[in-house]
Amino acid sequence: MDRKSYVSTEHGWPVGIEDAVLWISFVTGILGTVALVWQFLVHWTGRREKRNKSLSDNILRPWSELQVRESFGPGEGTGLRLWIPKESLPANVAPSTSTDGLDLDRLPGLARAEGFLRKNYPPSFSTWVNVKALSENFTTVRRRRRSVIQGFVRTGMAELGVPLQAVQWEDWGPFTYIFDNIIAEVEDMAYWAAKYGRPVRNIRLGRTSSGEMISFEVSGNYSLLKVPEERRDVADVFVARLAGWTSDAQVLSDSAEMVKLYSELEKAITGLRSALKEIAVAIDMTGR
Repeated sequence: MDRKSYVSTEHGWPVGIEDAVLWISFVTGILGTVALVWQFLVHWTGRREKRNKSLSDNILRPWSELQVRESFGPGEGTGLRLWIPKESLPANVAPSTSTDGLDLDRLPGLARAEGFLRKNYPPSFSTWVNVKALSENFTTVRRRRRSVIQGFVRTGMAELGVPLQAVQWEDWGPFTYIFDNIIAEVEDMAYWAAKYGRPVRNIRLGRTSSGEMISFEVSGNYSLLKVPEERRDVADVFVARLAGWTSDAQVLSDSAEMVKLYSELEKAITGLRSALKEIAVAIDMTGR
């Protein structure tokens, strides 16, 4: 036998020392690689859990306090407000927020939270998609109804028998009306009539004076029309027109649909809040 050293395997086969060293180095390399990968996974998992915890504290938990209400008034676009109460906002956002809270679409990181739900919690993301769809449908019906009411007002004000001018508040005077206010007044009355099942009218006719001039003003929630005292008949006809516009079949139908959509929206938001709270708790417990 030559001088090369041998060791025996379990089965008695000779293996050179050099080969044994080679195999030991190979195994050690594999173990080192596994350890490196494990350290990377631990580091990456820790960073992911930290990111998720930040997302939970700064976005999901505030989002889980989402509120909704009908929004009315001249110039109001959507007819809805989705917002987060100030006391539910993270510390870095709350100080710059008014006491009315923060509109949801201004919540920092909302798009990131949506992506997180889409990837990790599809049922909750579907609930959020439903909330957005109901909100958009409500706004679509409201805008359709507004278009109908605007047509009524434009035509009706031109048929009152006297020259009337549409003005803004700063130009309010005899023989004038505020177009946006009239639209908002009819919208409000029609919506609440549909919601409560009875006419809701708060129209007042009052006498005012400016110097020697006495006028009649028609108002409700907003200032609507002003005419000289001797043309009170115009004010009376206008009040009757308001009632007719409010009780129009298309206006009432759209208002009833809005009431239905709002009720469904409230229920959907209740479900979303519950789901988001559960997700936030799960992240606190598992990091995912």
